[in-house]
Amino acid sequence: MLPKDEKSKSATIGGTFDTLHRGHKEYIRKAFDKATYVFIYITSDDLAQKQKNYHVRSRELRIKNLQAFLRGIGIEQDRYETREINALEQLKNELANVEVDISIIAPDYLELFDGINHKRKEKGKKSISVVIKERTRDAKNGDLSSTAIRFPYDVFHSLPVETANKIKEGGVKNLHISELIYVW
Repeated sequence: MLPKDEKSKSATIGGTFDTLHRGHKEYIRKAFDKATYVFIYITSDDLAQKQKNYHVRSRELRIKNLQAFLRGIGIEQDRYETREINALEQLKNELANVEVDISIIAPDYLELFDGINHKRKEKGKKSISVVIKERTRDAKNGDLSSTAIRFPYDVFHSLPVETANKIKEGGVKNLHISELIYVW
């Protein structure tokens, strides 16, 4: 870790980072613009499979892709650390205790961070400054997401209704493009 002086700050970001898309890249860049050191929380394979309606790449591969992106933009490994998220409660407890200045979050996580900062105050720690990064919009003005990339609007809406509903409900977890034709 870099030595901490008055000008250096630490930040946190987190996610699944399944398909490293433009929105993720903006989010990651923002963290490194705001801080000299970044804790990158990446969901475990088990948690990712519970949260997503599709097969998620292995955490190992997601980390490799993230590291390749960071190298490509000139971020050295001594400026960040990846940490595994196994459960939301674990993340809350860690962030209530870790020395960190800033968290870059999507708006839907503001309530979570209010709770974390409340816990920090109870422990006599300073609050984490929250920087809200609005979700990146896709060409159809929807949220740019790994799900949207994996199941493009045109493809998703041309599926039989029953198949589309199974995907939405999480009933189709290991769907690969090669199987998509079979499902039709």
